Amino acid sequence: MTALIVKEPWATMIVTGKKTIELRTRRTTKIGEEIYIAKAGTKTLIGKVTIQKCSSLTKDEYHLLKDKHKAAGIYANRQIYGWFLSNPVQFQQPIPYRHPQGAQMWVKLGHHILCNSKDTITPNIAPTNS
Repeated sequence: MTALIVKEPWATMIVTGKKTIELRTRRTTKIGEEIYIAKAGTKTLIGKVTIQKCSSLTKDEYHLLKDKHKAAGIYANRQIYGWFLSNPVQFQQPIPYRHPQGAQMWVKLGHHILCNSKDTITPNIAPTNS
């Protein structure tokens, strides 16, 4: 299991289904995978989504899909990839995790223990370069 680190307000928009495309300058190989959303700077997991597909976006597609990716900036002159997200789940309470030093985009969630709440997990954390 992995967690994608996302800044606010986009992290909450993703887990509530208001943001269905995540923009990145890299492709992802996690197509079809369920991933957790880690709220940047808080060391907490706030929900999860599935990455349905990844595709490069043209300038026109960037503008046409603005209501889905919520990016405020203008299209940069570099390749942008849209990670199309589905099945958003927002946890009732944020779930703390041990954030590894240096992790900036992905956190690999190792063995975990399910606790009383269906949302609560206690992961062991190791960085990943995916």
